[in-house]
Amino acid sequence: MNPRTLLLALLCALLLEPALAQRPQNRPGFLGQDLAVQIEADEAELSELRNTSIYRGHVSLTRGPLSMQGDELKIHRDPDSGRITATLSGRPATATHRSAEDPEPVVASARRIVYVTQVETLELAGDARIRRGADELQGDTVRYDVANARIQADGGDERVRIVINPPSDADPAP
Repeated sequence: MNPRTLLLALLCALLLEPALAQRPQNRPGFLGQDLAVQIEADEAELSELRNTSIYRGHVSLTRGPLSMQGDELKIHRDPDSGRITATLSGRPATATHRSAEDPEPVVASARRIVYVTQVETLELAGDARIRRGADELQGDTVRYDVANARIQADGGDERVRIVINPPSDADPAP
């Protein structure tokens, strides 16, 4: 790791650490409060006064079982609540959630993905798509409540499209 990348990672950790430490102990969900947010990018711009940071170029964000990739990432930390809002854009931006209980990861893609900590949601906008195995949901906007495994979709000017495939022969009968 080059010195510039190491410095940016350290600055990001210092900016995000107070927010992660303020997560309520009793909040259910898939992400523990002790999970660090790791970000890699070609360049970064940090503003402590505005509680924001912007990352550009081959951006990757990882936090536990959630990983996201895109072209640009904007992070805002609310100093009062500690809530972090990460807005990722790309052509497309992608997010992958791997659950220990499910061998098939959930893969989401859209032109813009907004991830909000503490409430653990992904909001996808612009050609939104979520896949799990061979099943797929498409719409203009999709909201994925990761902690509760709940999805809401809106087709915009088009209809929402959902494909649910039958179980394969190898899957046990319900």
